[in-house]
Amino acid sequence: MMNQNTTYPAAAIETIVHTKNENGEDVPSHGYFSYAQAVKKQNGTIKPVLSPMMHVNLTPEEIQQEQSQQQEEPLHDQIQGVLSQMMFTSRFIGRCMFDGKDYGEGKIIGRYMVASELIYEKPGGMMSFAEVNEILSQFADFEFILEYGLVPYKNIWEDIEVRSKVLSNLNIKRSSGKVQKALSPLFKGLRYSKTNQKICVPMSFNNEDSESVAHHKKYSKNSETGEYYWNSDPTELQKGIYLKDFLEQNPQIDVFIKFENPLTKYKTQADIFTHVNPHRAQELIDLNKYYSTRLTKFAEEKIIPSFEGIDPSRYSISVYQV
Repeated sequence: MMNQNTTYPAAAIETIVHTKNENGEDVPSHGYFSYAQAVKKQNGTIKPVLSPMMHVNLTPEEIQQEQSQQQEEPLHDQIQGVLSQMMFTSRFIGRCMFDGKDYGEGKIIGRYMVASELIYEKPGGMMSFAEVNEILSQFADFEFILEYGLVPYKNIWEDIEVRSKVLSNLNIKRSSGKVQKALSPLFKGLRYSKTNQKICVPMSFNNEDSESVAHHKKYSKNSETGEYYWNSDPTELQKGIYLKDFLEQNPQIDVFIKFENPLTKYKTQADIFTHVNPHRAQELIDLNKYYSTRLTKFAEEKIIPSFEGIDPSRYSISVYQV
């Protein structure tokens, strides 16, 4: 059984920049230009994780040594290392965040971690990885979900067209008792509150209900992928409401949560990884089992209790088993 890694809080790195004033005098100024974070690995050692901007002071030999060590790390440590970099807003061009190898510009895939908008402002939450490691990005999503107690909308309504309709024209009850129209952000999801031990739903609305703020809509198409970009009615306020209140105020909505087996759903990605890394095939299988166990525990201890008092026909939680 793998041990869950521990991520320590990020720390800003203070820098002193020397500039000249109008009289030609040297004037030091203080600022924060990057971040560093420490991750406790499976073997108990502490690994420092630095923003790419922090590597400017490393020698080529030190960078090569760091990359070599990263390539030999257990897959779970690689995933944890990627998560620790999500608040960084800089990335190495052409370098995979999982194995640390340089694949070259144009050979790296970039995407945001699922429901990352619940935690980070863009460009925070962006993963960049080589095609061979794309399957690891699916497990990184799981680690992110478990770290922050999330249920991404993608795991409820995967089809974006369906999701846009479900999350539009919603009802929200204000503290005054007034019910008005609202929407829930397309690329966010539900979040478990450790403080209140309940699941919350993010909602967006205006202070006054005089204007419609109820719709998500497509506004342009990506010529390369064929996918659409989405826009939403502008809003002034955001609020998290408890899941039970959300379902009571929106009786037309049912919530069927599904966590699927990545090695089945993304079989092509898994096959590419094991073809290039046959010595890590069993490790990938073990990783899959590890997340199945943790997601099952998350569902049983956090998600299911949040539906207490809700008609059982309106929800379900399914976690893959191996």
